[in-house]
Amino acid sequence: MRRGVKKVYLHMETMSLATAAAIIQMCWLSSDRLEDLLRWHQSTVQSVHSVACDVEITWDYPEQPERNQVRKGRFRRQGDQAMVTELEPGETVFHLIRDGKCLQLSRSPDRVGLSLSAPDHRRIIFNVDTWVGVQVNYPITKWYYPFPELVRQGQRPRLVKTKGDLITLRVDCPSRVVKDSMLYSEVTLDKQRGCWVVQIVDGGADNQGKRDFRIKDFQEFSDGVQFPTTVEGRLDTAGKTYLNVTMKLVDLRVNEPIPASEFAVDIPHGAWMSDNIRKTKYQVDSRGQRISVEKPFEGGGIASFSPVPAAPNAEVRGPRTQSDSDAPRVWPYLWSASGGAMVVLLVLWLLQRWRS
Repeated sequence: MRRGVKKVYLHMETMSLATAAAIIQMCWLSSDRLEDLLRWHQSTVQSVHSVACDVEITWDYPEQPERNQVRKGRFRRQGDQAMVTELEPGETVFHLIRDGKCLQLSRSPDRVGLSLSAPDHRRIIFNVDTWVGVQVNYPITKWYYPFPELVRQGQRPRLVKTKGDLITLRVDCPSRVVKDSMLYSEVTLDKQRGCWVVQIVDGGADNQGKRDFRIKDFQEFSDGVQFPTTVEGRLDTAGKTYLNVTMKLVDLRVNEPIPASEFAVDIPHGAWMSDNIRKTKYQVDSRGQRISVEKPFEGGGIASFSPVPAAPNAEVRGPRTQSDSDAPRVWPYLWSASGGAMVVLLVLWLLQRWRS
């Protein structure tokens, strides 16, 4: 009897150790396995050499329906360059990302705005890469990085769960706003799709909210590459849904050559450029090359706006400055002076005739 009881206890202890080992294996990934997953993910992302599509984004505010809106744009990426276009009523905004810089041009019927800065994904909402998992956001922020880079910025990832081909990793990162506060991102990879990111859930303290973005649909192309077509997201604050958002890609083309004209920006000769990297402004030619003396920012600014020229090669005046638009104009004074001189000469001639 005692031997039987002893065997039962021994069996329970063995099961407990096995269960504990399984839990430990589930919670912590070995460095080799983690690196394999990251390399697999990065290889899949890099297999997409070019993307061209139209973009439609819908914002739905459950408690503020008057804020609901639908916006449209275009996205083109080939290699290391991308063109993101925002189609606004009465205005079109172009973002050309190339060589680690972002050239922004906003064009309306009567003016052109031009700026140069470092790529800032927070201000480029139609950048498809930040929606479909090519770039992953730092928890509860709008800073985006490739997923391997996000992993390196946080603590060692933990394996949250596995379900079939789905693997969910949790990355804890220090808050960039609240001192001694930690944020988290739970990123789900789909091995069936080459470890593509298919869901991101991030959050922190209750007052920092929670976001849940997941890819709903993929499209497969002839070369076997799969690319997302629909992304749905939700933002919760104070335990309530604050915003629902849906992004859809239309007329999607992947790994097809994109002509160079798709990455060309029509810059009026003489337009003023706000260089947010050098903190200066200057005039540029149609290629964006500086053709005037640099001037420091006057009170700062994101973009310099210039009137649209009425004819090709017409001079484009920059923003109003003391040395430019406010400079005194000489011609009106010359015309007034010459008119006055003619009147004086006429009076003298009449006086001379009267005397004679």
